[in-house]
Amino acid sequence: MQRFAGALRHDSEAVRNAVLEPRSNGQSEGQINRPKTLKRAM
Repeated sequence: MQRFAGALRHDSEAVRNAVLEPRSNGQSEGQINRPKTLKRAM
């Protein structure tokens, strides 16, 4: 739990932006991650 909290403190700007911004890039990140995973599996 302490390691997780430390990581959040270290990346506090990204956490703040994720909470405050109404937009999310989660969908595009998923679309990018899928081909990379398939490529690694080959």
